[in-house]
Amino acid sequence: MTDKTIFRLNPAKNPFLGNLPEPALEELMSRARVHQLHEGDVFIREGEPSDSIYFINLGEVVILKGGVEIDRQRTGGAIGEMGVLTGTVRSATIKCVGEVELLRVEAEDFIRIVDSQPAMLRQLVIDQLTKVKSSHDVRENQGKQIVEAKEVFGRLVSPEVYERVISKRKPEEMLSGTLEDAAVLFFDIRGFSNASEKMGPQPLLKALNEHLAIINARVAKHRGTIVNFIGDAVLAIFGCPVPLPDAAGAAVRCYLEAREELNAFHQHRKATGEHCFDLGAGINYGGLVSGAIGSKERMSYSVLGDEVNLAARLEGLTRYYPTEVIFSESCYDQLPQDLKQQSLLIDRCTVKGRKSPTGLYTILAMSEAEKQAYDAALNKYLTGDFLAAESAFNNIPGALAAYMRRRCGQLQVEQGKFWPGYYSWEVK
Repeated sequence: MTDKTIFRLNPAKNPFLGNLPEPALEELMSRARVHQLHEGDVFIREGEPSDSIYFINLGEVVILKGGVEIDRQRTGGAIGEMGVLTGTVRSATIKCVGEVELLRVEAEDFIRIVDSQPAMLRQLVIDQLTKVKSSHDVRENQGKQIVEAKEVFGRLVSPEVYERVISKRKPEEMLSGTLEDAAVLFFDIRGFSNASEKMGPQPLLKALNEHLAIINARVAKHRGTIVNFIGDAVLAIFGCPVPLPDAAGAAVRCYLEAREELNAFHQHRKATGEHCFDLGAGINYGGLVSGAIGSKERMSYSVLGDEVNLAARLEGLTRYYPTEVIFSESCYDQLPQDLKQQSLLIDRCTVKGRKSPTGLYTILAMSEAEKQAYDAALNKYLTGDFLAAESAFNNIPGALAAYMRRRCGQLQVEQGKFWPGYYSWEVK
């Protein structure tokens, strides 16, 4: 059996027990029970009743407050004594780091011994003052981390986003990156390259900024974050770094409102004889990595991952399908019912760089009868009955059905090829 007097033999490891009078120490140790715990075991939980005190015979534990590490205790440490003495609930959660051996003394035994030993009470006060000083040092260090994170992270996102994030995130998470689910909106304003040949640099830049201002306002309204302006394109995210319960819906509504406002803006430009531009957008939902990227000299807040790339690929496909927006199946699955009812599955495909297919969805001004007819034609197409699908698409008005009719004709020519039930795109 483990020697329960290890603290008396090694008083430097625990001044509290090492300085107790012999009778008090012997009675305390006679009441202690040995507990062998393992890596990750939790033996005290925040908010639970304080029914015992623990002494760490061997090993190390981590102290968590609200899920955040605030301190550690090692061999010789005492845990839970003040909660027992004051009758309050546990103020923190304690978890084992590796193998740990504890001595547990029940609350009623500990209180009775303290009441009969004034020297023990004096040592308790000294021990608690030492812990307070240690906790102060930890908080001071955390404060320095927060200031450093604020200086860096505050330069990367808007002050509003920073203030909403800093209260919920550890500084190291913001700077090192986190993995979370979010919606990605890739919005492209097309035609600026061609317009540069007709417009001077100042009018061109003015027009670009007017377009971007409209998009920026819609993104802010729906609590999104613009990660980057890439020339005449915008990369925005919803649900990260600020959590949103309806991130996919926010991204789609943001696009719809921005498109409506930009269309009105284009009508005004046409009326005044100014150049107008085409729009394209891709929206996806999934796991991505967000955080600060770069060095101390130059940093930016960014998002990475295959789901970000897919959003860009979907935007690129709007150059082929006659629609201004395409969103993925994973995005559609997250939408509220009202947006699902407006959506239309237009195709299934793989995109360059991905092996797994996704459904392609859009929102078009179509009657319910036209949507049902399109669904029926698409089902024939997906099952490989291209002749019947071509005929069905031919009876549906609109550019999208005409495009899919031509696709069916092309696939009939390639009838000898294996059809997996989806189209494979190799363009970016």
